[in-house]
Amino acid sequence: MFILFALVCLVQTPGESIRSIREFHSVDDHLSSSGDLSLEQYRFIKESGFQHVINLLPGNQLKERKHVESLGMTYTQIPVEWTNPTMDNLDAFVRKMKELQGSKIYVHCAANMRASAFIFVYRVTQLGIDKKTARAHMDSVWFPTKQWNTFIRNGLTKYGAGPEWRLYSQGVEFIRTNGTQAFLSMKRSIAYKIEEKELLNLADATLAEDADTAKAIDLYRLCMDFFPDEEEGYLKLGSILREQPSQQPEAIKVYKELLRKKPNHLWAKRCLGQLKVDSYVPYWSGIDYPVASYESLVGTYDAKGHFEFTLSTSGSHLTFKTPWLNEPIKILKDPENNFFVTRWPWTFDLNPNSTRVTIHYPEGVITGERK
Repeated sequence: MFILFALVCLVQTPGESIRSIREFHSVDDHLSSSGDLSLEQYRFIKESGFQHVINLLPGNQLKERKHVESLGMTYTQIPVEWTNPTMDNLDAFVRKMKELQGSKIYVHCAANMRASAFIFVYRVTQLGIDKKTARAHMDSVWFPTKQWNTFIRNGLTKYGAGPEWRLYSQGVEFIRTNGTQAFLSMKRSIAYKIEEKELLNLADATLAEDADTAKAIDLYRLCMDFFPDEEEGYLKLGSILREQPSQQPEAIKVYKELLRKKPNHLWAKRCLGQLKVDSYVPYWSGIDYPVASYESLVGTYDAKGHFEFTLSTSGSHLTFKTPWLNEPIKILKDPENNFFVTRWPWTFDLNPNSTRVTIHYPEGVITGERK
């Protein structure tokens, strides 16, 4: 799963500054949520009129608590373990939200995934907002599966709202119930409206929760058929196929078809390189570059509101390290002079004369300033 981040762009006015926070989303006039933020960014929260902060991250948050309280806001920590969100966590959240109702509340976690799920259940069960409307906020952040699907279903049930929350459209529900072939055999006679994101969500859930790889492949292929100019179906199908040796020739076809539609798609080129398609191999293995010319970039960088990262040298390469990586990973260079890593579809702007490093990823841009 790609680690989801927001654009870092610090500016002066409070209204604009708050939107530089990782995965910031305004839910309504009294409630907003986001991923983690720096202590510096809390002044934007204060300036925007928030009175209370709820942090759903586990661990020692004493430094953050003291800073928030020094700004005159109240602070509540409800430690939610990513792998095991509980009904006790939800009960504590509901109690606090009801206690603070009518004031301006800011909820955050690491990437707004915990926060958006908790807020969804709260708004449906406590405020009476219909599930489709309440889902819009969560959908803009992510599509919960596995333990988080279970958490949402249990929470809705506990507070009397019924477990179902995905609420697929008629067309996607037909596909879920009857399969892609049944749908394709009828698609000319029945005008179902299908949205790409909804179909991708069904495919993701089929893969993550049902472990039905064959059915997920059919669904991703259907995405390619219905939305041939959108890349996500190609990328998700290619990812599944290239992990299975017997399916790798099919993966090659998928990536080549994506390149036919989007000739400059770097990640498709990298995946073909990983699959050892001759002309694309350097897009995965990289080409030589004079690492000594980039030694001035060695150091630790602060991407405010996101994370710190470190650039170092190792042999003939720069390396990239974040707090969640056990080991540094190599920064490679491709034939188009893009610096990249193979772990994610990221590219790096590396200028030896600058104190900044910019990372480009599918959802946006992160800029780190050397500390």
